[in-house]
Amino acid sequence: MLLKRFSLYLLPSLLQAALSFGLLPFTTRILDPEDFGTFAILVSLTGLGTSAASLGSSFLLYSHYPALSTEDRKSFLSSLFWSAVAVSLVFAVGFLLSWPILTAHYQSLTSIPQGAAVLSLGAMFASLPWLLAMDITVIEGRPGIYASVAVASALVSSSCNLIGLYVLHLGLLSLFASALAGSLVNGIGGLIVLKPYLRISISRRWMKEIFRVGPVSSAGNFAETMQIAAERSLLSVHVGLGVLGLYNFSQQFRQMVFIGVKAVTRSIWPVTLAEGKDPESGFQRTANVWSLVHVGIAMAGVLFALLGEEITTYLTHGKFTAAYPYISLWMIYLLVKHTGRAELGFLTVTKQSGFLATLMFGAVGVSVLLLFLLIPRFGMVGAFSALFAQDLFYRIGVRVRAHQTRPVPFQDYWAVIGCIGVSSILAFVHFGHPGLPQRAVLFFVTEAMLVFALFKNAINGGHVPFLRRTGAT
Repeated sequence: MLLKRFSLYLLPSLLQAALSFGLLPFTTRILDPEDFGTFAILVSLTGLGTSAASLGSSFLLYSHYPALSTEDRKSFLSSLFWSAVAVSLVFAVGFLLSWPILTAHYQSLTSIPQGAAVLSLGAMFASLPWLLAMDITVIEGRPGIYASVAVASALVSSSCNLIGLYVLHLGLLSLFASALAGSLVNGIGGLIVLKPYLRISISRRWMKEIFRVGPVSSAGNFAETMQIAAERSLLSVHVGLGVLGLYNFSQQFRQMVFIGVKAVTRSIWPVTLAEGKDPESGFQRTANVWSLVHVGIAMAGVLFALLGEEITTYLTHGKFTAAYPYISLWMIYLLVKHTGRAELGFLTVTKQSGFLATLMFGAVGVSVLLLFLLIPRFGMVGAFSALFAQDLFYRIGVRVRAHQTRPVPFQDYWAVIGCIGVSSILAFVHFGHPGLPQRAVLFFVTEAMLVFALFKNAINGGHVPFLRRTGAT
C-alpha cells in the first residue's frame, strides 16, 4: 500500500522535474538571467498572498477533518475556503494599490510590466482550491487524484510556456502565463475535490477556530515566505536582476529534486505520524525511507559538483554557466532541510504547532538578519549562507525540543555523510581545477559507491553499513 501511494505521488513529480529540465534549452534560448530575475522577484511578492491565504489550512485539516461528520466537513471546508478567498482579495487590492509606490521606490521593479503583476495575482487566486484539496487527498488516501491533477498541471504549464515563447512571442510574460495556466488546472482539480463540501455559507464556530489557530500555525510559513521576498529584493537591489536570475536558475535544480522529495514526504508522512503516536515504534519505517532519500540527494550533489559546468553550459547556451556551483550547494541545503523527520512528526502529533511556528519565526529572524549583513558584501554566497543557517537553526531546535519529551534515535547519518562528501568534492573541484577526464572518472567511482550504499542500506533495513553493529539507525 505504501509503495503504491509513493508511486502515485512520485510519478507526477518525476514528470514535473523532467519537463522543467527538458524545457531549459528552449526557455534559455530566448530568455536571459534578467528575465528569470524579474519572474523570481514578482512571484516572491505575490507568494506572500498565497501564504497569508493558507491560514494554517494544513494544520487545521489534519487536526479536525478526519474526525468530522459529513455535515461538519461541509461547514468546516466552506468556512476555510471562503476565508482564504477573502484574505486573497484583501491582499490583491493592497498589492495593486501599492504597485505604483513600489515601482517608484525600487528601480528593479520599474522594468516589470503591469500585466505580469496581474498574471501573477491571477495564479495566486487560481491555486486557492488546490491548497485545501491537496491535503484532503493525502488525509483520505487518494493519491490517484493528486497524480492526475499534478500531471495535467505540468503538461498544460509546459505547453503554454512553449506557445508563449515561440508562437505568441510573449517573451518574459510567457513565464507568468504558464504559471497561471498551471494554477488554473490545479484550481479546477481542487474544486472537483471540494465540490461535495463547498457551500456559499460560513460557520461562526469554524471561523472563530480558523482565525484563532490559523494565524499561529501558519505564522512560520508566512515568515518563511517573507524571508524569500526579502532575499530576492535585496539581491535585485545590491547585485542586480541578472545575478538574481542566476540565483533563481540554480534554485530550479533544487526545486526539481525537491519535487521528488516532496512526493516521498506526502507518502511517508501518515506513517511518520502513526509512528509518532506509538511510543515503541522507534520510527524505523520513517528512517528506512529517508535514508534512501538522503543517499539519492547526495548522488545529485555529486553529479553537479563534478559535471555541473558542462551540464549548465549545454542546457542554457552558456548564459547561466556561472550558476553551476550553487546547484551542488542546494543539494547540501536539501540534505539539511530533510533531517529530523521523526522528531518533526512527533511534535506534530503532540500538537506543538505553536512551538514550531515560534521556532520558524526565530529561524527566519536569524536568516533575515544575515541577509542584510551578507548580501551587500557577498551577493549570492551571502543569500545561500543565510538560508542554510535558517534551516540548520530550525532543525536543531526541532531535535532538541522533541528529545525533551521522547528520545528519538538519530536517523540522519546519511545526510551528514552526504553533506561532507558533496562539500569535499566541490572544494576539490574549485581549488584543484581537475580536467573533465579526471572529474568524469571521479564521478563514476563516487556514484558507484553511492549506488552500492543504497543497495546495502536496503539490505540493512535503513542502517548505515559501518554503523550497523552499534544498532544506530
